[in-house]
Amino acid sequence: MAMYFSPLKRDEAIEKGFKWTDYTNPENQNMVRISAEDLPNKIEDVKDDILQKAIACQDCGKLFKIIPQELEKYRKWKIALPHICCDCRHFSRKNKMNPRVLHDRTCDKCGIKIKSTYDKSRKEISTARNVI
Repeated sequence: MAMYFSPLKRDEAIEKGFKWTDYTNPENQNMVRISAEDLPNKIEDVKDDILQKAIACQDCGKLFKIIPQELEKYRKWKIALPHICCDCRHFSRKNKMNPRVLHDRTCDKCGIKIKSTYDKSRKEISTARNVI
């Protein structure tokens, strides 16, 4: 999790004594590739042969596969297939999170000085919780 919140470059990590790998998943040359843009828009139009295809992420181009359990879930919930890989989806969610930086702020309810992940310029109300 540290790499998500305080990422290091390769040289920095090695200098600090951390292990580093530049491993990438090998691409299966025998697998049929499909562009995410060519996926059907409705899950009802997706055939079972999608399980034998590699989908090229529309954001990074990395190939990803749909597994049987995933396809079953998408069909059950009537959700279209994803057009981006799991890594891009993860980082998209991460980028929506509040940054891990503490700001000095005053509680909007009681006036106590507090530390908050919300900057003073944000609209959210900061409140002092668990103050002893």
